Amino acid sequence: MNGFKNSIDSFNTSQVKIDTLGTIKPIKPIQSFSFTSGEWLIGAFLIFSFVFLVRWIYQLIKRKPKKEKLSPVHSDPFFWAESEIQKIISNPQLNHAPYKGYFIGISETIREFVHKITPIDAPRNTSQTVLEAFQNLNKNDPSLEKMLHELLRIADRVKFTQSEPNQELAREYGKVALDFIRKNRK
Repeated sequence: MNGFKNSIDSFNTSQVKIDTLGTIKPIKPIQSFSFTSGEWLIGAFLIFSFVFLVRWIYQLIKRKPKKEKLSPVHSDPFFWAESEIQKIISNPQLNHAPYKGYFIGISETIREFVHKITPIDAPRNTSQTVLEAFQNLNKNDPSLEKMLHELLRIADRVKFTQSEPNQELAREYGKVALDFIRKNRK
């Protein structure tokens, strides 16, 4: 038995294996894998395709809705603004307490209206910047500047503070907004 043990010891155990019957068998060394250039190209194509697919799906999920194109009837900024404010005034969900949505809706419509009739980027600027730019336009009369100042000031007060406007102020605000649009038409 010692001879058998010595013969086993003489083998490097990483090079042989002994099966259940006690037979010693040499282990074939693991061959290294190499890929052909065609296999590398196929692999690269699959990886890039997967990355492109994931990116495309991400863009579909995060896509912003398309802006509505105005019909010829709505291309008139005066008609558009007046109809938008009429919708807000007649909306039962906005024209009751709390009036925050009512004031914000009218304010955003007025800002967009000013942007459409002047070179002022009113939707993206502060009220003070809009007022200064509006005053610098020579065609405006002081009553329009005062109306715009009141519209923006009241909307900012409602939007940025916790003040609760009453129904009378909301009605007056809607009337002033409509008057502002109608006076600009002249």
